[in-house]
Amino acid sequence: MYSFPLDHRIECSGFLFREKPKKRRIKKGVIGKDISPLKIIALKDGKDVLDDNGEVLMENIKYTTDPAPSFSYAFCSDTKYSEAILPYIKKVDLLYHEATFMEDMKDRAEATHHTTTKQAGEIAKKANVGQLLIGHFSTRYKELAPMLEETKSVFENTKLAIEGEVFNVE
Repeated sequence: MYSFPLDHRIECSGFLFREKPKKRRIKKGVIGKDISPLKIIALKDGKDVLDDNGEVLMENIKYTTDPAPSFSYAFCSDTKYSEAILPYIKKVDLLYHEATFMEDMKDRAEATHHTTTKQAGEIAKKANVGQLLIGHFSTRYKELAPMLEETKSVFENTKLAIEGEVFNVE
């Protein structure tokens, strides 16, 4: 986990969570029960298993499959629009970014150090993220569908972060 500064009236931090790269997976049914744990570790590490003479006993590609993907998630709460966060959130699988106001209230967003729906979409697009969750909505908005539509006009793969909802990182 990493933290990075956001641009708000008070000090705020964003957070980046990245899973460690995973090891290769052993194919089911291709390895006998008599294989040593050290050989299994070597295979999972992507190495061929060698005999005492350096000859290949077990070719890694025949005994393993690619590792499961590792995922990343970034959380950007109270912040005004700032491209300074792009290096931290670049290519994350899932980005939560505040979208307190709609674009017609851009001046209010700037004055209160918040972000508009379109600006959140622009950040997601520029960072080339997989999916965007928007939240931290102003209470003036009783209907959230227009906020989602406005964000999707910039970044299609957007969802509303509603309390109690569960989102999978994909």
